[in-house]
Amino acid sequence: MLFQVTHPPDPRPVLVVETTAHIDEGVIEGLKQRMLGMGCSNGLLFDADECLILRDTYTSLEVDSLQVDARVSTARLLARMPGPDVPMDQRVLHWLHSMAASWDTALPPDPDVTAHFITDIVPAVSGSDIHEVARPGAR
Repeated sequence: MLFQVTHPPDPRPVLVVETTAHIDEGVIEGLKQRMLGMGCSNGLLFDADECLILRDTYTSLEVDSLQVDARVSTARLLARMPGPDVPMDQRVLHWLHSMAASWDTALPPDPDVTAHFITDIVPAVSGSDIHEVARPGAR
């Protein structure tokens, strides 16, 4: 599933979030291409094991400027969300809505995890709207 986080009235995404069954180089490159096409400098990529944080380094105007900045455990990040018996898409959507409403109650009290989100992700999500969007080629 693919989500865009926006701050109305501006329709441009400030964060793109994708869930996938398994993160591999192809999935990472696909998210980078989507981020570049949307003009978005922040991205999150989730699978059951980890969450990758992608950020624009602004070293170029090309996809190579988008880099994986950090990797955190999905279980640790979503520790305050409904349990693992809930589908990943729903857990991540719930987390995004929780982050938009009150990031300090959505992020775990784990500084090793939280530190990666404070500077860019928290401001992007706080008070935002979250939209599910269809991935190109998805049915």
